[in-house]
Amino acid sequence: MRASDAQFTNEQIEYRQAWDAHVGRFYQDYEYDDAEARLKEFLAQKFEVTVEHLSDQVRHVFDASFDGSERMELPDALINRYALTRDDQDVRDDAREEIEERHKGFHCLSSWDGNHGGMTELIKARLNDPDSMETRETRITPVNNAGQHRIIVNFTARNAFGGVVRSRAFGLVDNETCEATITSIE
Repeated sequence: MRASDAQFTNEQIEYRQAWDAHVGRFYQDYEYDDAEARLKEFLAQKFEVTVEHLSDQVRHVFDASFDGSERMELPDALINRYALTRDDQDVRDDAREEIEERHKGFHCLSSWDGNHGGMTELIKARLNDPDSMETRETRITPVNNAGQHRIIVNFTARNAFGGVVRSRAFGLVDNETCEATITSIE
């Protein structure tokens, strides 16, 4: 189903907008595996519906928007960027993949190791022993309405006493420029 052909109810649209507005905060505040469940509980309580109902409605909107080869209508500017016609399916597929990658934030991460170089440098600038930093995991959320991704970097580094400690840094990454800012380190 094409997103342009899908008929969404006002309820479904409202759920999706609320989801997009809150998803980044939940992924920052909770463990990765727990964030989605807590977000669903929060929104179900907010809209006074069951978690199952909310999940079904949000899934329907996501499926129509981001599933299959007919995910979404592409803007003319993006297709024209490839200087080919609208009938060229390969160009459409490439453009769709680019849109999806940008939405997810993967375009801001290294294809080699999955890290965000700018975020790593910002973290190292705050450490006692920057050379001891080892990134364990980098997670990035889909772009929010403000055009930013939330990023979480789990890492180890030596503290002032020489012991290796695990830490987590939270930040924001601009979707267009991929520039990072740190919001906190714990």
